[in-house]
Amino acid sequence: MTDDSSTRSPQVGSSVTSVQRVRELSISCWPLRDSWAGVVGLVSIVILAGGVFLLTRQPWMSLFVLLVLVICSWRIWLPVRFDFAATGITRTCLGRRQQISWYLVARAERCHDGIRLYPRSADAPLATLHALHIYSASHAELLHELVERYLVVPERPADG
Repeated sequence: MTDDSSTRSPQVGSSVTSVQRVRELSISCWPLRDSWAGVVGLVSIVILAGGVFLLTRQPWMSLFVLLVLVICSWRIWLPVRFDFAATGITRTCLGRRQQISWYLVARAERCHDGIRLYPRSADAPLATLHALHIYSASHAELLHELVERYLVVPERPADG
């Protein structure tokens, strides 16, 4: 007699469960491809590096300025993929994944082309600079629905 319990599927009431992360929506944002602002930003960086060369006549200095500005402005020329799920949003850029749980989002703002998410930061004065803009004009309504479904904003007690 052989034991074939390893080939059977789990029975009802069994403690064996299969946890799958269901991805509800995947969006790729690439400002260099999607908007003129990314192209203008990158051209401005090249012009600025050229201006440094004209002022200093040092090619290494202008190359250094170009390199620093390109690295600092990676958000306007690198594609970023956002995967939405019940657990949160996964941001992937250059193979690096960052999980943003829904409870870390203080509020969401609707935009005509997507959403803007603001982090919980204990009312820091510069918190709005850390906002994350996720855009896809074709999926804007679905983005709004996902945020309304998963984002839970705690109610503040009434004064009085």
